[in-house]
Amino acid sequence: MIHLDLKPKNIFVKANGTLKLGDFGISKVFLASDRHKTMKHAGAGTLYYMSPEQVKGEFLSSKSDIWALGCIIHQLCSFKITFESNKYDVAIRNMIIKQQ
Repeated sequence: MIHLDLKPKNIFVKANGTLKLGDFGISKVFLASDRHKTMKHAGAGTLYYMSPEQVKGEFLSSKSDIWALGCIIHQLCSFKITFESNKYDVAIRNMIIKQQ
């Protein structure tokens, strides 16, 4: 399973301190027989946590979620978004996605 939209807003802390992951709206489940299929999900996800291959609309795997988790951990440690962009950068990245 690939979540594809890991971000702090989708991580919930229960009263006992247990973490729960939510918002599986764009997640994908793969069967063993699907391992050679490519999955393009361009445009879906939260830009600041999207892996480079997700932004480009390329093949996605569980590594895309690991990238997002790394961005979240960086944000927790530094109090800064890992790849914070200005509005111009966001517009350029969105144009790349739409062209593919």
